[in-house]
Amino acid sequence: MACVVPGFLPWRHIFAQADPPVPRRSSLTRNASQQALQHTPSRTTPYYAGLVNPNIYCFFNSVVQSLGSVHHLAMYLDEVVNMSDRWDVDTPVSDTLRSMLVALNTPQAKSQALVPRDLQRALRSVPQSHGLYSLVSAQQQQDAHELAVLLIHALDAELGRIQHTRAKRLQEGSQGLAALVGPSHVQRGLPRTRLGQHGDHVTNIFHGTMAQRTACAECGYMEAVRFFAMSELDLVVPPTSSTLEQCLAAWTQLEQIDWTCHGCTLRATQQRVVAEKARCDALPPSKRTAKQRQTLDAQLAQIRAALQGAWHEADMDPTIPWTRAQSSCATKQVMLASPPPVLVIHLNRSSFSLGAFGASKNHARVHFPDRLNVAPFMVGSTLSAAAIRPLSTPDTTPVWYQLVAVVTHYGSHNYGHYVCFRKRPQGKWTRISDETVQVCTLDDVLAQNPYLLLYERMTSTDPTKPPTPCCARTCQRWDVTTVPDYQSFTNQAS
Repeated sequence: MACVVPGFLPWRHIFAQADPPVPRRSSLTRNASQQALQHTPSRTTPYYAGLVNPNIYCFFNSVVQSLGSVHHLAMYLDEVVNMSDRWDVDTPVSDTLRSMLVALNTPQAKSQALVPRDLQRALRSVPQSHGLYSLVSAQQQQDAHELAVLLIHALDAELGRIQHTRAKRLQEGSQGLAALVGPSHVQRGLPRTRLGQHGDHVTNIFHGTMAQRTACAECGYMEAVRFFAMSELDLVVPPTSSTLEQCLAAWTQLEQIDWTCHGCTLRATQQRVVAEKARCDALPPSKRTAKQRQTLDAQLAQIRAALQGAWHEADMDPTIPWTRAQSSCATKQVMLASPPPVLVIHLNRSSFSLGAFGASKNHARVHFPDRLNVAPFMVGSTLSAAAIRPLSTPDTTPVWYQLVAVVTHYGSHNYGHYVCFRKRPQGKWTRISDETVQVCTLDDVLAQNPYLLLYERMTSTDPTKPPTPCCARTCQRWDVTTVPDYQSFTNQAS
């Protein structure tokens, strides 16, 4: 394992002559981000740029450098920026991140460190509606995972603004006389609701879906299997050494929970209503008891119909007083339903104990692979409603992901240093600690104890060559260059 290179050099930026140039949006070509990922070091340009860390920004630098290795992100940023030009929508985070990644992925003639000032300024202006405080404004050590989530949300919000503006203008253009003489329902193979420019149909590359089932083994009731959007996986690190696959298996395993079951509530309410009706029948006949009996009969009929037809509480008479019942054996399980093109995995190393007086860091080793098959953790073609059975039996067809970046953390829970390991063109790797960029091997990377992992979904399963990443859209593919020997890269970069 390579030694830790400190990134806390507060005087380094003071004596700098001038900030190294970062290309502006106007100077970049339409596919600048994708083209920059294909650049390789040469004898005249042997150096990759690092990022300046004036005080405590190693968390910021490590995340930005990691995103520079994601091919899907390069394609996404090119398309979003071009789309924003067509529909005249400001996208400051996408613009500055794209310019920064182009600079980081373009080899330079001399060793230098860039200052991500524009990107930090753009992130400071992100609305706090996502519940995340401005990480780049706080003058203390922050979390790389939270910054990654903030960046994903900011990119998604800008894409949403573009799509909203586009839909509004297309709707305005289809009104009045234009609607009468407009195109037919289908044009260029697309419904009119999706017309516009080619390349307008972009989706967030970090978004996937996961399935969740909550069921009661006592009465057999199961909530509808719900599907939730996800942008990253948060895995709890066990106290002892484990593998990434074991952490994923623990995330998808059946979990017994405390749960107020709707089925058990219906049965408890039915027993109470039956008992009240029996007491009412024992009373002398009167108008009051007749009205009570009528009300109880109506409630009992609804409860029986709900038990037979699996009605939800919202579909029933809101005046029925429910007798809430806690299930004695309720289970919950989550699985991947549709994994995203880019899989961000956060290994949660925070542990809490009474003796530690607060949170502490879990240093347990997590072994991770270069190629990850997530098929064992995905739902298959059938789903089960039984609370004591797995939600689904996974399909045997593998779903492969390729490792592209790793973020590690050295230190304790409250302080330390973040370092990034990222994949370069032609299958080479570099270790980046703020301003310092060093060549390393895949074995060096796999020997790390990770905090964040970035995987890209691949379409090929041939282990002899790097497979092609699947695209967020189905109309294009990103072609990865072939892999020459490692020694040539080392000679060029040295």
